[in-house]
Amino acid sequence: ISREKNAQAYASLGLATLQGNGTAEDETLGKSYLDTAVSLGHEKSILWVGLCHLNGWGCRADTATAINYLERAADNGEIRAINELGDIYEEQDDYKNAVLYYEKGVTLGSLESYCSLGYCYQEGLGVVLNSQKALELYKVAADHEYIRGYLLMAQSCMNGMGCERSYPEAMMWLEKAANAGNPTAMYYLGAIYAEG
Repeated sequence: ISREKNAQAYASLGLATLQGNGTAEDETLGKSYLDTAVSLGHEKSILWVGLCHLNGWGCRADTATAINYLERAADNGEIRAINELGDIYEEQDDYKNAVLYYEKGVTLGSLESYCSLGYCYQEGLGVVLNSQKALELYKVAADHEYIRGYLLMAQSCMNGMGCERSYPEAMMWLEKAANAGNPTAMYYLGAIYAEG
């Protein structure tokens, strides 16, 4: 068996074992398989090893080690790693680095990055506060039927953030999110209808 196929086999077995997909769930064993896949050169497994360290799956949670793996995965263009790094830096109040990763995600077309970068503009985190720019970023995500984009557009319309306050437009975005099965949107719609 070739090294590449062997690496892929460890990666597949690692994910299946980590998640209990078709086999007994065992985070420690799953992470061990993923570590082996990484050592054999399976680049996609780098993301999953980083997530293991971030979330404490099969090991002690260690943000510094997670960041090392996630940065390697981000360098390989893994959008989930890019968004996770942005979120980590945002949680650490390192908004400059958070914005850098969200901008990288936007460049790669990540709708989650559009929403996260928009939030940074909305709150002035690592960038100059710019409600209009936030709204533009949210709109891109919403126009691509991304549920978080729908919710952020609804919030913006209700609060008049970057646009004129418009409850009918907010309702439109909430209905789109609710029709996509989002429970938060369903709750807010129910509350709005209940209050008239």
